Amino acid sequence: MTITVRDIAQAAGVSVGTVSRALKNQRGLSDDTRRLIRRVARELGYDASRLRGKLRRLVLLVHAQHSRFAANPFYSHVLQGVEAACRDWGIVPTLLVAGPADPVRDLLRLHEADALIAAGYFEAEVLALLASLELPIALVDCAQVGLASVNPDNVQGGRLATRHLIDCGRHRIAYLAGSLAHFSIRERVRLNAAASVGERAF
Repeated sequence: MTITVRDIAQAAGVSVGTVSRALKNQRGLSDDTRRLIRRVARELGYDASRLRGKLRRLVLLVHAQHSRFAANPFYSHVLQGVEAACRDWGIVPTLLVAGPADPVRDLLRLHEADALIAAGYFEAEVLALLASLELPIALVDCAQVGLASVNPDNVQGGRLATRHLIDCGRHRIAYLAGSLAHFSIRERVRLNAAASVGERAF
């Protein structure tokens, strides 16, 4: 038996339009109503991807601390890559810059995204919020259990950079890092910690 939007509406006690907005992650619903409809849809075995249809809108979410692209060009290159890929697939990308004090859920609803890319460091509560939206999501330069991610090989990059300095005749090499809350920085520190206890990292 095929479950329809009308079946979900009847089981949840709401209108068909409300079910449609909840499954498409559109504005105009409370969080409780959205969660109720999605729970009922899962229990009935409804495939929400049928309602969403083709991917059209993708939001690239960047933390406010990474938004000064002139000072940190890495994320500028990520943005350019996302835009180029979206152009090839006929997807509309939008950039959303948000900090920990911003209403991220409300901002994302304004964009009515079909999918998300979150680039760089984000607080644990923001990542949990993104996962709860039940949208396709990928992390860039970040990692979280249960979420797909794309990351540079920080350990190998550290080895190559250090090897270059050694080959240039340098032997007293310092490592300067930012906050250990950032995934990439933790990976780089891990390499340096391994080297400091005598492991042959190089």
